[in-house]
Amino acid sequence: MGRRGRGDRGGVRLVSDEVNLLVIGTRHPYDGTDGLWHALRIATFAYDAGMEVKLFLMSDAVYLAHESVDDTSGDFKLTELLAKAVEQGSEVAACGTCSGMRGLGEGDLRPGVAEGTIGVLMNWTIWADKIITY
Repeated sequence: MGRRGRGDRGGVRLVSDEVNLLVIGTRHPYDGTDGLWHALRIATFAYDAGMEVKLFLMSDAVYLAHESVDDTSGDFKLTELLAKAVEQGSEVAACGTCSGMRGLGEGDLRPGVAEGTIGVLMNWTIWADKIITY
């Protein structure tokens, strides 16, 4: 029972679409690198390819999850990619402890982003067949 047919694979034939993928983002979204951009690209591509995807934002990556933080990523359009992941049906969580340590409130998470805990991350890790960290 495959999960095929959700979208274009970008011309790439995957070995298997029967994979549970956990993507963990840790990089600051606006640090001048493209680490978190790649994490979001992988997550949305994998979902389109038929994989089940969960995205956990922790450390400085939690800045992306909060509406009180302006998107200064320019052409990378990180908030749009995050919204796409949510719209596709990927579960997205941002570490609540990490957010609190950075003075970010619980009430301003972007739509579709849940407050995550270490317990959520551990459960998602057990669920995942593959884990990618950026």
